[in-house]
Order: sequence, then C-alpha cells, then structure tokens
Amino acid sequence: GHVHFLVPDVEAADKFWTAMGGVPGKLGPNDVFKFPGVLILVRKGDGTTPSVGSVVGHIGFHVPDTTAALARWKAAGLKTEVGQNPGQGFVWTPDDLLRVEILEDKTQTVPVAFHHVHFYIADSAGSSNVLEMQSWYSKMFGAKPGKRGQFDAADIPGANLTFTKSDTPTVTTKG
Repeated sequence: GHVHFLVPDVEAADKFWTAMGGVPGKLGPNDVFKFPGVLILVRKGDGTTPSVGSVVGHIGFHVPDTTAALARWKAAGLKTEVGQNPGQGFVWTPDDLLRVEILEDKTQTVPVAFHHVHFYIADSAGSSNVLEMQSWYSKMFGAKPGKRGQFDAADIPGANLTFTKSDTPTVTTKG
C-alpha cells in the first residue's frame, strides 16, 4: 500500500523520508520512499492542513529500539519527542504537518517498518462511526476487526488501521 502526502517543500520532505530510512525513487510525478510495508509518495501541494486534529491523525512505524532510533533521527536533524508510553516516540515532518508515531518491537529485524494509520472519528448522535468505519474496512477490504491495545482496530495485510472516537470535531485531511 501507500500513503500520499502533498507538501509545501518537496526537498525538505525528501530529506526527511530519506533520513527516516526510506529508499528513494520516482513514480510518475511523485517522489517515492520505500519502507517495509508501505510506499510514501510525496508531491508539491498547497493549502495543506496538519494531520493532528484531522481524521487521519498520524501514521506509525515500528522500530526494534525506539531510544536508538530517536537518537539517530535527532542527530540527523529531525524533530523528535519521547512518547508518554514505554517504547513510544514521535518524529515530526519539517513542515510540522505530520506527526509520525514510533513504536518499539524488539523482535523486528529491519530498522524501520510501517505499522499503522490512526483515524480519529467524531461520532454522530446515536451511532458509532468508529464501528461503522471498522465494519466498512472489513466488508470492503477483508480487514480483520479487533483491538490494538485500548483502540478498536482492523488489520489488513501490511498495516493496522486504528480507530479512535474523537471528542472534538475533526477536519478532513487535505494533504
């Protein structure tokens, strides 16, 4: 699968995804960064909105050692932060449009691999949009409904889709 980003500064995004460990390439008009489990596509776009507060709040990767990975990325000039939970951290894209969650998986044999897309969904009165979304991915793509920790989730080959009820209105993702 892939995740496609519209960014104001393609050169800065290219440096970011390369520093994160992506193998660069081209796909039509897009710069591409290959990671185990996902292709990250980047192209110039205006009017972009930060992911935090939108329906797609963030994406996540696994690493074998979060502390070592964050130190490596910080030394490469990336904006990093330690998470609240053990083995959790975050890396911010240079334009602060995307917060990338980093989770530790000590059994992982590659330096970095794609793990999840985390959706934040506002529930309508009397209905659960979280369960509707989980069911839709199950019906349309054969996703296996379940949990990721406290969160409702659905697993598809190569990725976990995590769904959280948002207590605040979410904006659509634009880029």
